[in-house]
Amino acid sequence: MRLNWKRKKFLINYKVQLNILFKVSLLFVVFVAALITVFYTYYANVTSPENLRDLSFSDQAVAKEVLFKPLGDIAFYYGLLAAAFLFFLCIYLTILTHRMTGPIYKMNKILRHAIDQKEWPGAVRFRKNDSFTELATNFNEFVEAMKSRGVR
Repeated sequence: MRLNWKRKKFLINYKVQLNILFKVSLLFVVFVAALITVFYTYYANVTSPENLRDLSFSDQAVAKEVLFKPLGDIAFYYGLLAAAFLFFLCIYLTILTHRMTGPIYKMNKILRHAIDQKEWPGAVRFRKNDSFTELATNFNEFVEAMKSRGVR
């Protein structure tokens, strides 16, 4: 008997997949915060009063304008780039975790169906890019060995 298992959702095991997405996103946010801190620390150091003390007051204002005006633009584009990267990272991680949790979900469904129907399951097949394809092969060999021995 062949069961038709088509995946219609990307988040199959919400708890595992969202946990992985949350942890990686948190690491990314910490990384971006560290980069922004270094970035602003550098500019704060460059524009400190000690570094600008030899300039006249109007030159100090011009220097700060020249240094800080591009800072806002750079920070905006840097933030936009970081948000885009985080978005694509989340999409990639969703697909990656789907490839890992999908086969486990499928094995659970097949085993639950076999237990409920009190019969050996048919062959288990995963997509070629899924994780645990060796598990499916070993499981199929196990089922065939048990059937050939007459185990019901």
